[in-house]
Amino acid sequence: MQPSPGDQRPSIRGIDSAALLERVGEDRTSFWEVLREFNDFYAETPVQIHGVIHTCRFNEAKTLITQHLDG
Repeated sequence: MQPSPGDQRPSIRGIDSAALLERVGEDRTSFWEVLREFNDFYAETPVQIHGVIHTCRFNEAKTLITQHLDG
């Protein structure tokens, strides 16, 4: 994730950049900090979910998903 040049709103697939920028008061530094924290926290989640589904531990997959949705 790299900041976009200029005043153009960052475009990141799957992220509502306009809403995030609004939530952080249009502060681009905060915008990138929030995205880095989000990435750090959730980066391994897809791998974890894939692993438990692959081994048919569906209840554990459900728990992982709901934990991350509830934040």
